[in-house]
Amino acid sequence: MIKKIIFSASILFSTVALAQTDAGSPYSFFGLGDQKFIGTNEHRAMGGLSVIGDSIHLNLNNPASYADLALTTFSFGGSNKSYSLQSDQGKESINRTALDYLAIGLPITKKSGVSFGLMPVTSVGYKIQNQGVFDGLAQSVQYSGSGGLNKVYVGFGYKITKELSVGADAQYYFGSADTKTLLATQGVQYLSRSTNVNENRGVAFNVGAMYQTKIKKYDFHSSATFTPQSNLTSTHVRNIGTVILGNDLSEFLIEERRIDVPDSKFKLPATYSVGTSFGLIRKWMIGAQATFSDSKGIVDGVSLSNLKYNNSSRFTLGGYYVPKYNSFNSYFSRVTYRAGIRYEDTGMELNNQKINDFAVSAGLGLPLGLSFSNLNLGFEYGTRGTQSAGLIKENYFMITLGLSFNDRWFQKVKYN
Repeated sequence: MIKKIIFSASILFSTVALAQTDAGSPYSFFGLGDQKFIGTNEHRAMGGLSVIGDSIHLNLNNPASYADLALTTFSFGGSNKSYSLQSDQGKESINRTALDYLAIGLPITKKSGVSFGLMPVTSVGYKIQNQGVFDGLAQSVQYSGSGGLNKVYVGFGYKITKELSVGADAQYYFGSADTKTLLATQGVQYLSRSTNVNENRGVAFNVGAMYQTKIKKYDFHSSATFTPQSNLTSTHVRNIGTVILGNDLSEFLIEERRIDVPDSKFKLPATYSVGTSFGLIRKWMIGAQATFSDSKGIVDGVSLSNLKYNNSSRFTLGGYYVPKYNSFNSYFSRVTYRAGIRYEDTGMELNNQKINDFAVSAGLGLPLGLSFSNLNLGFEYGTRGTQSAGLIKENYFMITLGLSFNDRWFQKVKYN
């Protein structure tokens, strides 16, 4: 049954996820777009905390966790995000739905496991309009964009000792962003239009380690990951032309010409994280994690005097509670209750204002029957940015839904 579900979900994900535009933030105008959370809904519900290797759940942040897999695990998830955008000019509401990840983990031996999958990494989706006066003429400029960056990965984890595991991921990034600028000038019948298609490709690696031990009856876990700096190659197709708008605001092309733009490089910053947790592994756990990126001075292709990048950081505190994981007479005693908080300095600075992100989250891990499979429901409320200095403040609410299926593959059946 799980193989049929995997096949159906894989087809759905490959045909929809890579074409999706799930960002609704004007901040996705910059760089490669909005940075998406890399991880499963189980970890997102704990503020993004991902410091433990699990025998039946995937940890997509640390490849060392694959060594802990006991069952073949298939995981996929999606989200619905509602934005409320506030600026000095007014308010706007946006709603977006997206598929977030599809991944499979396989135990190879008692000491090793592999995982591979596909997921969006960034998302571009904005429509911004500016009005002003230039040379005595009123002008209106509309910017819009869609697309994003995706990755496929394959990783391996190995348990060196009972306490220590290590692992590595190889990642291939790909995707495109389509952007458009429309310029309307008072007294001019035609509009100027510029369209750009930016294709990005590149390879990156991620390494990790996990350590676990017991002190008296408590379980202690530590996690560390490192992703070295890597480069994306960007190819550009740019067209400039004139258009006229119809009554329904559709664009009718008058003339257009292609502009040759040389290929460019985009640096993905080095990133590293450390985290720790303690608790009773099948009962409760609380932990903290910190992630840092060396993003200072990154050039993102947008040359603006009021924009700069500093090193970014993210801090997470979260955990879970299970009343009685093996209860036979109470379903809700087997439910996993999760919660967490997250604070992030995105590294972006506009008009001398830091763009920070703060969120609280909670979720439920709902068992499916008496199997190890489960449905994971999560909620997140957060705020990003500021209304100061003419910028935009975002309040958002997200509902996430994920499925984690578990089964035994490659097991020989004996008949007597």
